[in-house]
Order: sequence, then structure tokens, then C-alpha cells
Amino acid sequence: MKVYIDISQIIKANWYIKNKIGSSRSLSKLVDDNIGNIIFEISKQYKVSDIILAEDSKTYFRKSLYPLYKGHRIVDESYNDLKSKTILDLREIYNYKVYDGLEADDIMYLETKDNPGIIVSSDQDLRQTNQIIFNPVSKLKVIYSYTNKDMIMKILTGCKSDNIPKLINKFNGKTIHPNDPVKETCLIFVSEKEFSLNYELVVFDMTTYLKYVDLKNYKK
Repeated sequence: MKVYIDISQIIKANWYIKNKIGSSRSLSKLVDDNIGNIIFEISKQYKVSDIILAEDSKTYFRKSLYPLYKGHRIVDESYNDLKSKTILDLREIYNYKVYDGLEADDIMYLETKDNPGIIVSSDQDLRQTNQIIFNPVSKLKVIYSYTNKDMIMKILTGCKSDNIPKLINKFNGKTIHPNDPVKETCLIFVSEKEFSLNYELVVFDMTTYLKYVDLKNYKK
């Protein structure tokens, strides 16, 4: 079983731990040990054949759609420098994948379409993959069955964490059936323009990527 790890999440979590406890160990060592613990937990139930680190690109294609995407997040240059060094260290140990303009969750979605596996991430957006999700915090392994209703809810409610606008303030999800058509149902509540923007910001869609990103520019 292939294991795909959102390395950006793991690095950030261990960076906070290092600052909190004041560890003298390097961030690279902390992250490497954390990965080892994660693989140990997964290997209790599955035979791990490969470990792939998915890495955020330095730029996100979604910013070309919506400049305020993740715009509320504070950029810490000292953290970014340390993160870059840590990733370089980890590249010496593990396979990694990065596409210009894509985030780690985009990459894991693309990779698991043809090469199914276990995704290590706490990002709820990755439920769209319908793969096994291992949460590195709770240690829970779950297979989600992502429905049209889930997608509709995501489009209409946006994402506060990524600064994606919420399209409606009051919304009763019970009015939607899991098999309702996504676009037609959304357009009952919002305009075509609002739907199109949020769709491209929250839904994993190869067509959207191809419009903004050259996937041939791929680093192995």
C-alpha cells in the first residue's frame, strides 16, 4: 500500500512542538521521527510499499482565481526558510512529488486517482478522494464516501481556513439529497458567477488545473 503524506502539515505541527518544548533536536529529525511513527501505526494494519511526500508549491494557482485565497494567513519568513531546509533534508530520504502551482492535497488527489493508497492528512477536503485517510493527530483511519451533497455543501459554505467566501449565511443541508446534481442545486441558491468561483476553489477538478497549470512541469 502506498502512503501519501502532506509534508507541509507535518512540518508545521512539529515546528510548533519544537518551539513549545524547546527541543534541541533539528526540525528535520523531529519530522523524520514523526513520519516513522505514522508509518508504524499504518503498518499495523497495512503493508506499506512506498512512502511519498506531497509538497506544497511556492505559489498556488487558486490565487490567480481569487487573490484573497489564504490571504489572511501570516507569512513567517523564518519559518519558511526552516521549512525549505527541512524539505531538502527529507528529499534525501523519501520520494516526493511537487507540481508548480499545486498544494499538497491537490497532488495527493491526482496521484491516488491512478495509484490508490493511504493519505496522511487532517485536511477535510481530501475526503473527495474517497481514499483511506489517516489523521496524524487522532491516529484514526477512515474511508469516506464523498457524495454530491458533500460537494454542494462545500461550494456553498466556502472555507474559513482558506479564506474562501461563504455564499449563504443560512442554509439547511437537510434540503439536499446525496444524489442531487451539483451545479443545478447550487444555482438554486447562488449566481452562476458565485458558483463557478467557489467550485474552482474547493473542488478537485483536473479541468480546472489544466486551465491554469502546466502539469508537464513536474519535478520527480
